[in-house]
Amino acid sequence: MSSTLDPLLEATRLLAEVWGEAHSGSELSRDRLIAVNDAIGLVKRTTDAVHSKVAAGIAHQSRRELGPGSLAKQHGYRNPAQLIATPPRARLRIRAGRYASSGSRTMLATRRNTMIQLKISTAAMSSTAVRL
Repeated sequence: MSSTLDPLLEATRLLAEVWGEAHSGSELSRDRLIAVNDAIGLVKRTTDAVHSKVAAGIAHQSRRELGPGSLAKQHGYRNPAQLIATPPRARLRIRAGRYASSGSRTMLATRRNTMIQLKISTAAMSSTAVRL
């Protein structure tokens, strides 16, 4: 049985094959640059096709008759178009802004403390590696 992702995986495989062993685009020959550009176009078109199927699923799960149980509403959006159009990183910023504006700064403080602890432990590991 064929998966919805099969064409995308094939397009990505083709891009990797055309790219070859080059470490960067500047290492590609002129002919290979054109082939890579074409392969990237195929990956983009295939990704858009897969995304349209996902968007249809989001729209279906966000039907008006679902009311507050709608997928879009559960994620803080009025309609599925807003959910689909908002990039994932922006959704995180929007969600964080909502938490902060509602007075629930705990989530942000916890995340900040975690980041500080990670930086401290990374610095400690670096200094240990330097001593070795």
